[in-house]
Amino acid sequence: GLAKNGVPMKPKTLDELYEFTKKLTKGTGSVKDVYGFSWNFSNFGDLQPFSAVRALGGKAYNSDGSANLDAPEFEQIFEFISKGAKEGYHYTGTITDTNSARSAFFGGTIAILFESSSRGIEGRSELGENDIVIPFPDQEKNGGYNFAHYVYMPKSSKNKDIALQYMREQVFTTWFAHEVPAITYGKHPTMKKLWEGLPADHDAHKALLLNPNTITDKGWYDGAKLNQLFYQLEQTVATTDMTPQQAAQKLREEGGKLNLKVIQ
Repeated sequence: GLAKNGVPMKPKTLDELYEFTKKLTKGTGSVKDVYGFSWNFSNFGDLQPFSAVRALGGKAYNSDGSANLDAPEFEQIFEFISKGAKEGYHYTGTITDTNSARSAFFGGTIAILFESSSRGIEGRSELGENDIVIPFPDQEKNGGYNFAHYVYMPKSSKNKDIALQYMREQVFTTWFAHEVPAITYGKHPTMKKLWEGLPADHDAHKALLLNPNTITDKGWYDGAKLNQLFYQLEQTVATTDMTPQQAAQKLREEGGKLNLKVIQ
């Protein structure tokens, strides 16, 4: 019941996604032959929940761009993580190895891998045509989360031209393409093409959004600390008796102490 006319169905709600993970899980005992789902507990720890909040129709940001940690969808997500891990349907190996789920998915021991959609595009030649990218529940209607890896060039810098020169002479080189791990997954050719296509007077980041409801990432003063808080809460709610309600409360309390205003 997970496919229609041979095409995988898209879960319409978070509960339906959970039912999918149950049906796709194979095997008994503490270690499954196939896990229905994998959440990445050690990479994109803040991006995944913000993406899920937006997809579920929640308000991820306040009007000033600061993080809205009061969104009730965070508790729903903690519930999804906690229940799936404790009932044995969700793979938790990414707590210790961020790449383990990708390897397991490639090997057929994880059915659904929650990743940025670009991973599906970048890995198409390796994954083959039997794998498909499906949206998070309600993402097509409510939008998702668009993020990027940036090179920051301070507006006030008197040497901005040097930063641009560094991009041209160092980043876009054969050595950089092969030796820097973050660029070896298919990003370098696209990045270089986009760079070369920019007008000479380009001075602002512009994201091409397929859905006008999609949100983009924000640069918060304490963004790194919020990232670590999400890692801690996601891992704890999956592996201890911490409840989703307690996790959401701690997110509000500890996150409320951080400076989550957008960097100007």
